[in-house]
Amino acid sequence: MAAGRRHNSAPCANQRRRLPVMTRLAANIGWLYLLQALNLLLPLLSVPYLTRTLQADGFGQMALALAIAQYLALVTDYGFNLSATRRAAQLMAAQAPVSELFWQTQWTKTALALLSVVALLIVVAMAAPQEPAIVLAAAIAAPASVVFPVWYCQASQRMGLLAACTLAARLICLALLFVVVQGPDDVAAAVLLTAGAPLLAGLFAWPLLRSAALALRPPSLPGMAQALRDGWTLFLSSAAIGAYVNSAVPILRLFTDDRTVGLYAAAEKLIRAAQSAMVPVSQAAFPHVNTLLIQSPAAALAFLRRLAGWLVAAGLLIWLASLVLARPVVTVLFGPGFIDAALILVILAPVPLLVALSNLLGTQTLLTFGHHATFARVVIASAAIFFALALILAWQFAGIGMAFAVLATEAAVTVLMLLAVQRRGVALLRKSNV
Repeated sequence: MAAGRRHNSAPCANQRRRLPVMTRLAANIGWLYLLQALNLLLPLLSVPYLTRTLQADGFGQMALALAIAQYLALVTDYGFNLSATRRAAQLMAAQAPVSELFWQTQWTKTALALLSVVALLIVVAMAAPQEPAIVLAAAIAAPASVVFPVWYCQASQRMGLLAACTLAARLICLALLFVVVQGPDDVAAAVLLTAGAPLLAGLFAWPLLRSAALALRPPSLPGMAQALRDGWTLFLSSAAIGAYVNSAVPILRLFTDDRTVGLYAAAEKLIRAAQSAMVPVSQAAFPHVNTLLIQSPAAALAFLRRLAGWLVAAGLLIWLASLVLARPVVTVLFGPGFIDAALILVILAPVPLLVALSNLLGTQTLLTFGHHATFARVVIASAAIFFALALILAWQFAGIGMAFAVLATEAAVTVLMLLAVQRRGVALLRKSNV
């Protein structure tokens, strides 16, 4: 009887121990949803202004420069938003010091940022673009990625700090944008204020992040080399994902003009805004799933199944809303000159659902359960699919063709991730006693 009483009391004790963790997860998701709501609201104020002020040609130039900024941020991040976040979350769960990991990551990101900016300067000098200032404005994305340690905020589950600093920076940059950007000749300023918001957010965050646990450590070449080795597989994965996510606009520009790029970029911006509605859950879930995995793989899988149901419901709702509201939303937000973007928006409507599912299967499941090489192979194959489709379809059908290439690629990623999860024996789709 005594043993039975001890056995029956264990679930209650475990429930009490888990309650603060789940409460913290809910709070983090709440903070991130506040942040994402603001990220959705602020573009509703800026994008209509930019499309009308810069016009379709200028908006297309801005989209191309922001794609370059994404490349620079991708190199600087080097997959640390996954690898360093996971490792830091595990150290914190074990109550181990994180200072060495923090500075090892930050110094490595600093070196990568310098290399990426130098590479951009060389490309601009060799290519001699017609508007070099617009391209060079994108360089601010590299130091911005270093100064704002989003990965550490996620690992330490300080989402309130992340949200507050981001909000303050975006509001300031938005106000400056309305003052500075007055016509089609101000594209470079628009790029600078858009891509530079994380830099300002980082300046706000640093004084609040300082603590004894993050005491400054000098750069260590062996430590930086180890950080690069640890993140190499994830960097390949991130680079492959970034390649097909951020290359639609540059590839489309190879075969079309700035106006066509502007129309596509407008529709893509709406889809990414809708897609970002599910980002807070993924950001908050990743360190939480890794913490659960240490306690119990079955608990981690159960959480992922519940998360899948929520993502499917939200994705279907976004899909339906995009189909019904495409034309009026495009007309109201961007103006009558962008009405051709409505069809592109309809084609891209399923993308948020597909991205959410592939993130659940890949980032949240394969990476959490240690199948890094499998994850990398899937995204590299997906990048190859995208470039093959994009080059052909954009050449033949311009923006419409690019939209179909993106849709087909995201569908392929989801299917390949699902097959990889099944082949690796991860019991995500069925209950397991693991």
